[in-house]
Amino acid sequence: MGSEKKNFKFDGSFKRTFPSEANFSNSPDSSKSFGDTQLDLFHHRHGLLILHLVATMMFAPSVVAWFQVDDIYQLLSC
Repeated sequence: MGSEKKNFKFDGSFKRTFPSEANFSNSPDSSKSFGDTQLDLFHHRHGLLILHLVATMMFAPSVVAWFQVDDIYQLLSC
């Protein structure tokens, strides 16, 4: 790992890694079939759903703890 040197060069263009409209062509000479396109779109949306669910699961304990601390302060202020 220490002996490997990675060279990252920026060519001046920003290439998007998510599906773009250019990839979803309805033309008959398109390289992807309709089923392949739908499967790619499903995987993209499924990945976003999983990402949001994991983020929610990570955020939920913080919200619960915040409400518990708020309840403790209300009890002490009486």
